[in-house]
Amino acid sequence: MEENFINFLNLMADIVANRVTEQIKHTFDSNKQESSSMKLYTVNQVCDMLHISKSKLYRHKKEGRLVPVSYTGRNPLFSQESIDNYLNSFVY
Repeated sequence: MEENFINFLNLMADIVANRVTEQIKHTFDSNKQESSSMKLYTVNQVCDMLHISKSKLYRHKKEGRLVPVSYTGRNPLFSQESIDNYLNSFVY
């Protein structure tokens, strides 16, 4: 009886471990594909694209209007999606 219970617990532990491993692999693969396809822009590139000054970009970043998706050291990097969200936030 006790041996059956131990075997059952081992089986359940294996099932849970396999599901967790599969989920981690899936999450890692999704993030890898997403990050490799996402183009990131520097401050200078964004300023050139939007025809704004660096001070205006940093002011809008501080206000939360233009949100960087990552940093390289202290330099913010912006995705096309964050730039599009910034542009769509203006009411015409």
